[in-house]
Amino acid sequence: MKKKLLLNLFFTLLASLSLTALTFYVYYNMKAKGFEEAQAMGILFTVLTVFQNLATALASLTILFQIDDSNYTDKKTKVLYLVGCPLFVMGVFLFFNGMSLACVVPAIWFGLLHTLLYKRLYSTFAETRKAQETTSQN
Repeated sequence: MKKKLLLNLFFTLLASLSLTALTFYVYYNMKAKGFEEAQAMGILFTVLTVFQNLATALASLTILFQIDDSNYTDKKTKVLYLVGCPLFVMGVFLFFNGMSLACVVPAIWFGLLHTLLYKRLYSTFAETRKAQETTSQN
């Protein structure tokens, strides 16, 4: 389970990086409409949000150090893991940086992608857990 969680986190990081970069690139190019300085701002924001996505991914690694695998199916753990980490990192970046758009967009993309991938992984984990329980009861 931990190996699958780590792979999910890696795929979430890659997808979040690409979607964040695309979002900022399109936003600033539409806003700039040909001005080179504003286009450079889009590239700068794209590069800087890489660090925010990495911070969110690193903060999400804490679930890999759970002692009991049954914690993965606990509702509180899922909510704290999926929502708490991106919100915490977004709050830290907002507090120290003050740029709201640059902080909110990566957190939203990361949270959405991570939730989708985790729900798919959780459903397969729950099915295998039920199968193991029925096998052990027989």
